Amino acid sequence: MSEEKKLDFYINKYITYYKNNFSKIWEDENFKWKAIKCFQDNWDINAKDFLKMLDNSFAQTYNLLSSNQYFPLKMIKLYANYDCQKVRAMFLDLYNEDKDIIERISNFKKSSEDLCNMYTPGYQHYQKENAITVYLWLKNPDKYYIFKFGEIKSVAEKLHSEYDFRKGAYENNIRNHIKLYDLICNILQDDFELKKIFYSHLDETCYQDPYMKTLTIDFGYYVANIDSKIAIENIEVNNKLQSKNYPQLKNQILYGPPGTGKTYNTVIKAIEITNPELIQKDKDGNVENYELLKEKFDELKQQGQIEFVTFHQSYSYEEFVEGIKPELENGKELRYKLQNGIFKTICNNAKELLETKVKYNFNKDNISVYKILIPDESLFAYCIENDCVAINWGNDIDISNCDSQEEIIAKIPEDFESRKQCISQLNLFKLWIDNDLKNSKDVIVVIPGSMNTIKGIAKITGDYFYNSDIENGHQQRKVDWIRKNINISSDSIYNSKFVSPTITGMFNDKINWDTFLNLINNKNNSKSSNAVLVIDEINRGDVSKIFGELITLIEEDKRIGKEHQMTVTLPYSREPFGVPNNLYIIGTMNTADRSIALLDTALRRRFDFEEMMPKPELLRGKDIEGVDLEQLLTKINDRIKNEYDRDHQIGHSYLMEVENKEQLERAYKNRILPLLNEYFYNDIDTVSKILNCKSDDVSLKENWFNVLKEAQKPTKKDNEQ
Repeated sequence: MSEEKKLDFYINKYITYYKNNFSKIWEDENFKWKAIKCFQDNWDINAKDFLKMLDNSFAQTYNLLSSNQYFPLKMIKLYANYDCQKVRAMFLDLYNEDKDIIERISNFKKSSEDLCNMYTPGYQHYQKENAITVYLWLKNPDKYYIFKFGEIKSVAEKLHSEYDFRKGAYENNIRNHIKLYDLICNILQDDFELKKIFYSHLDETCYQDPYMKTLTIDFGYYVANIDSKIAIENIEVNNKLQSKNYPQLKNQILYGPPGTGKTYNTVIKAIEITNPELIQKDKDGNVENYELLKEKFDELKQQGQIEFVTFHQSYSYEEFVEGIKPELENGKELRYKLQNGIFKTICNNAKELLETKVKYNFNKDNISVYKILIPDESLFAYCIENDCVAINWGNDIDISNCDSQEEIIAKIPEDFESRKQCISQLNLFKLWIDNDLKNSKDVIVVIPGSMNTIKGIAKITGDYFYNSDIENGHQQRKVDWIRKNINISSDSIYNSKFVSPTITGMFNDKINWDTFLNLINNKNNSKSSNAVLVIDEINRGDVSKIFGELITLIEEDKRIGKEHQMTVTLPYSREPFGVPNNLYIIGTMNTADRSIALLDTALRRRFDFEEMMPKPELLRGKDIEGVDLEQLLTKINDRIKNEYDRDHQIGHSYLMEVENKEQLERAYKNRILPLLNEYFYNDIDTVSKILNCKSDDVSLKENWFNVLKEAQKPTKKDNEQ
């Protein structure tokens, strides 16, 4: 069993209890995150008043640097008062990352000893490994942990770690401490429930701890000090929880570096939610039939059961929920109409999926299909609510008693605007449909959302009638809505673009009958009534602005039908609105753009986070003329982690389709090199260090393949690590 797997097993003894008691633990321990923020807000190595700066920077460290019979902060401030330049130089050296950590700690201790002999002979200076690692951690909390010998020894023993800690062997102890805590940190980062709990507690007074290093310190302190019996009692509970097949999470975000398959996996998760029976996995848990799943994903997207949107910096509430949009009526008059955004649309679709649907068995030989434009969203909403379709032609002219075109013509005044077109439209809506119904035809009307989309399909069930109770759309017919509030591409069922007249017949020879009949007979429906909204690049939008007041409504217990269900009145339509419980939201987040810790706090509290990191093992066995793709990606990412961080690695997907030298060079030119240049701000020296090559070779086309050959090899620094 590997060290990490063994740790994972024993950490389960403690982690459930830690999560269950996190709020209480946080009350006592949150000062650590506040101490970092205080330090980083105040630290200035070049401050004129160095002593005052020192005092302000360490103001919230409390017992980390000062406790009963332990006075490192008191003494370092005393020495700064005697010789601030000496102490300033000590910190400059300590924070010099070009030097080995052991050398820096030794130098700090030696300088402290000199100051002690000079200014406080006979006293202790207290600048030991514990205090010095506190200084390092405050300055660089994404890299260092606080070292306490007794604590790390207890942690190693309780977690049955192979790392050895012995009194007096401080160099060995510090290096092993960092290695062990790095392994623990990786395991904690994979616990998405813990991550959600933790980030929901952070506020603006705290350091945001994007890599959970300080949380690892806190967890280590907890493990070292808790009674093992309490935690062992919880392992059985935790194992039961782990073995359960949990339903899909209502709100989740897949996050990680670019190219790790986040968008790819949204397809799999969406089908797990809507059609779980289609998921087939091999013995290693990998999905085998992705092409089929993607085909089903696209099909459900066309039907409106799945929606996909990409957030960007200028994306707004009006686009996402609802807004007022200007449009020219008849190319002349400017009007403003209410338009539903994608979130309101998918919520409406989800509500519809919960309703019992009538199953039809239409036959194409007995169908007449019409297209009816209802561009006014408020009129369309009225039609949905009242089970009818309506057209605006004829204004207040009632043609209920007209049984022929001549009678309709007689009803329309000679000076009526667009008289010929009005007669034609009323003729189609009244007489043509009447004739189809008399011949026992099933009359289907398709309602376009635009010239290329369909937002509703209905079956005519009643005679024409005139309705004077509404402002527009007096000419009406009763319908049974087959599909409503959908967003289907018109070319999936019709091989022609919709034309502008309000009502037209649809040509039978241009209808894709297999798809259309499946759609109107409800044979294409998913096995489940769940709907999915995929939000790609969720971190690129201003979430507070986009969701507005609806951010609270997506919480599981606030959904319609749940114990604490909530609704709001939408600002434009003034409609009551709630989020249905069968809507699932899947977001993706590129950590190269923004760390999870920098996300909007409201978003962090309401989503579960699943990390997706590069998987070089998926490239195993792929060798391109001597370049081992698994080794290549592993070495590049190892160096990126050392030079930058783990959030800016390169994903395996960029190399998945590579089969030959030409494709490998293309992946290097179009994917790998641009990312490295972006990460390191075109610092060619650092990029060449990542690629293990000379700076001049990075961009020369004739050297690309040789660069990749060298990049897969370990460097001297790699071997040392």
